[in-house]
Amino acid sequence: MFERYTEKARRVIFFARYEASQFGNPYIGTEHLLLGLLREESGLAAMLLRDNGFERDQVLAIAEKAVQQPVDPWRVFGDAKDHLIPPSADLMDLLKLAVEEAEEFKEGYMKPDPVLLALLRGKDCAAKELLTELGLDLEKARTEIKRRRENRSGDAEVD
Repeated sequence: MFERYTEKARRVIFFARYEASQFGNPYIGTEHLLLGLLREESGLAAMLLRDNGFERDQVLAIAEKAVQQPVDPWRVFGDAKDHLIPPSADLMDLLKLAVEEAEEFKEGYMKPDPVLLALLRGKDCAAKELLTELGLDLEKARTEIKRRRENRSGDAEVD
């Protein structure tokens, strides 16, 4: 599933999986993905989030609020067939939107910034609520990502 993702995008997913395990969640949700985007510090999405005042503690508070019921933390590390935390249905829908966003940039691989745009474009979730609450909307993010990509066009590194 992740063969067409850049290394930074793979790290975002890895970080999201780690965040889910820290919460003891048996799934990777959009709130975990937002935390993963923030952890990938050198990515364009993380820079855009930081430049707009997003901090990890704010996202953690929203993510903690999103967890309504306690779950067994050992379920996350279950047996061998179960050792990877599965994505939630919301996250799978969001990844489909991220693919559409990446296609808009005419890229054949996934970067973190289309994932951020998908969070803003998707249905209401804890991550989208936090993003909009702190003033980041889809058009603002899309415009800023395009501008920053144009400024980075000479860079050899792929996000």
